[in-house]
Amino acid sequence: MHLSLLLFALAAAVGLWLATRAARARSVPTTVAVLHGLLAGGGIVALFAAIARGAPGRTGMMPTLTLAVFIVAAIVGLILFGSQLRRRPLSMPLIVIHAVAALSALALLALAAMAAAPPG
Repeated sequence: MHLSLLLFALAAAVGLWLATRAARARSVPTTVAVLHGLLAGGGIVALFAAIARGAPGRTGMMPTLTLAVFIVAAIVGLILFGSQLRRRPLSMPLIVIHAVAALSALALLALAAMAAAPPG
């Protein structure tokens, strides 16, 4: 679960940079958007693998809920990326929805990782 947390944290840092550029009406480099997507996609795969193997900290539905919220964020991210590829302006409301979903899921994942940490 810690690998997915690391990948999502890196994706969030890149996403913050991308969102800042978009908010300032600057172009968003496609290569950086691809990096952001690859990091987040890797996080989704790592989280799915941790859930599938019953990694420590898999208490109740929190990891599965976290995965579902990340998938929603990914779908919105793919819509944004499609706009990017068609050279259309990025929708700030969609950027906000994407960010809120992803950051909410990141917080849930951090809580799940802390719950899985050994006491002490």
